[in-house]
Amino acid sequence: MFRFTIRELILLTVIVAMGAAWWVDRKDSAAKFNQLVALGEQAKKMHAAEMAIEKHRHKIELETQQSIANLRAKGVPVYMPAEPSP
Repeated sequence: MFRFTIRELILLTVIVAMGAAWWVDRKDSAAKFNQLVALGEQAKKMHAAEMAIEKHRHKIELETQQSIANLRAKGVPVYMPAEPSP
C-alpha cells in the first residue's frame, strides 16, 4: 500500500500545523479588526454627543448672560455667586 518515511510524516505535520496556526491567526485578526471598527464608531458617536453638549452649554451661557444684562439694564440688582474652583 502506501509507505511514508518519517521525514515525509514530519513534513506533513509541520505543513498542517502551519496551516492551522495561520487560520487561527487570521480568524483572531478579523475579530480584533471588527472590534476596532466598532470602537471607532462608538468614539465618533461619543465625540458627536460631546460636541452637542458643549454647543448646548454655550447657548445656555449666552442666554444667561443676555438675561443678566437685560435685568441690569432695568436696574434690577443681580447677585452673581463666585465661580466654583476646579
